[in-house]
Amino acid sequence: MSLKIPISRYRPTRVSDSEGGWTETLGTALTIYGAIRLHENKTMLACDRHEDVRDGDILVAEQGSYRVMSVERVMGTRLTAYSVEKIDRPIVP
Repeated sequence: MSLKIPISRYRPTRVSDSEGGWTETLGTALTIYGAIRLHENKTMLACDRHEDVRDGDILVAEQGSYRVMSVERVMGTRLTAYSVEKIDRPIVP
């Protein structure tokens, strides 16, 4: 598994929707490197532990768009695995 696949990472922020509620907006993308794979009925992101990834981030890769759900496990000293969920709607930064 190559961890050199470029992935665009967006960090959503909450902004007012001018109707008394909130909506998410996406800023500028940051490129991280990792791999998104299906593993034991879960979709997972594996990347270097120093990559800036948090719960709720939006990832756009060749396979589609994903939302980071949680840290699954820290693998050894170099890698971290995150549980991600596929997003069906298109991402509009």
